[in-house]
Amino acid sequence: MTTIGEFVDLSARATGLPTGTVAVLGAGAMGQGIAQLALAAGHRVLWHNRTADRLDRSGDVVRGRLERLVHKGKLTEAVYQDAVTALELTTDLGALADADLVIESIAEDFDLKSEVFAELERVLRADAVLATNTSSLSVNALSARLTHPGRFLGLHFFNPAPLLPLVEVVPGARTARETTDAAFALMRAWGRRPVVSRPTPGFIVNRVARPFYTEGLRIVDEIGADPRVVDAAITGSGGFRMGPLELTDLIGQDVNIEVTRQIWSAMGFDPRYSPSAAQQALVDSGLLGRKTGQGFYSYPDDKPEVGTAVETTPGQVTAYGDLGPAEPVVGLLEAAGWTVTRAEGPGHLALPSGVVLALTDGRTAAVQERELDAPVVLFDLALDFARVAHTVVAAGPRARAAGLDEALSLVAAFSSRVSVFADSPGLVVARTVSMLVNQAVEVVAEGVCAAADVEVAVRTGVNYPRGLLEWGDSVGPDWLCRVLDNIAAVIHPTRYRVTPSLRLASAAGSALSETV
Repeated sequence: MTTIGEFVDLSARATGLPTGTVAVLGAGAMGQGIAQLALAAGHRVLWHNRTADRLDRSGDVVRGRLERLVHKGKLTEAVYQDAVTALELTTDLGALADADLVIESIAEDFDLKSEVFAELERVLRADAVLATNTSSLSVNALSARLTHPGRFLGLHFFNPAPLLPLVEVVPGARTARETTDAAFALMRAWGRRPVVSRPTPGFIVNRVARPFYTEGLRIVDEIGADPRVVDAAITGSGGFRMGPLELTDLIGQDVNIEVTRQIWSAMGFDPRYSPSAAQQALVDSGLLGRKTGQGFYSYPDDKPEVGTAVETTPGQVTAYGDLGPAEPVVGLLEAAGWTVTRAEGPGHLALPSGVVLALTDGRTAAVQERELDAPVVLFDLALDFARVAHTVVAAGPRARAAGLDEALSLVAAFSSRVSVFADSPGLVVARTVSMLVNQAVEVVAEGVCAAADVEVAVRTGVNYPRGLLEWGDSVGPDWLCRVLDNIAAVIHPTRYRVTPSLRLASAAGSALSETV
């Protein structure tokens, strides 16, 4: 099986090597992106869709994008003219007969994809490579229906494909090694960042990233949280580019919940992947997000800023012990004019009034008030405490009764805006990040992908602000285990179970990058 190797080198224009013919199936957003990449790389592209009007419109979109790249100086006029000439639109599968590589990107429907692949096998040469862009269906199950499964694999691009460089290369159990190697090399030649994943449910990103959506959704389910506050905490404190609820609106509530359901089912209905009641209610109501004008948000929407801007009034505070992931707060308080006294203790801050402030560890403020016999206010985890735009705090009954002004003044030393949140285990960022890291560790431990690849995947596929194993090491396996164990004790013991490799790293005092 060597055909795909003929167009691995995309410097073909300079070397005179043949570039090969790429066929793209599907004229949706992903098909557009894949066709654009293949054209820009110098391939002849056969683009198929069963509806001619949709295909013609998508062809115009891609030609327009390539033309804009010329105007921006990112593509030469010669390459653009060659690309326009190299694009052939067709509604006839038989016209794909001489394709060297076919990338399918049609609806996420197993039976429909299987039907199309069967038709393609009657048309294609036996040595042509067949790839699916599925994000959640089983590559093994799809390949089982093929006559030549050795030339079949998954090539999962991320939307928008020209901008997000990650491609998950997913060989099935019967995929030939040379097919995988050639596809990997081709994606690198296209300027992508390929990572190899075992064909497990969700592959790498859709499995590892599930908690980003599901935890935000579950917080809404559990306490009726304001979506704006949840999203503001994730972006303003967690450093993510978009909050989970706004992102599900962008993806489409129906699309997002269907992927969640597919992974939930494929993983044996593991509670970690269970769908959200709030999201289902939106879908049932036809409120699917941006494409319908309303989801968790209404569109267009000016999305007014949430939280309260509170000024810090420097005073005295005692730091009892090491604050763990929140230790940078001590220096920020001192820089803001606070007088900080250090003392031995369990890792929290105490004001002269007796109010205790601490980073959440999964226990509620009410629980900690009983343990410490003092008013307690908890604050959320931050990617970088020196750059927090918005954070959430939760107060126990005694702290609420005493008033929060003094505590909020202290929090204002490291956060521009503050929202008082329900006394929920793990708050928002700490809960979400702990689950994300737990998932990343589990995926690597199971051999789904290499440790380096999970970091590449989350940074380039979903634009996370930090690799998850790196983030886990920065806060420490001990803290992560403590957060998850404490949440599990209140909400769900199985959903928040600590993966064994994370537990082992905590017990051994080793870095996650050394353990998995």
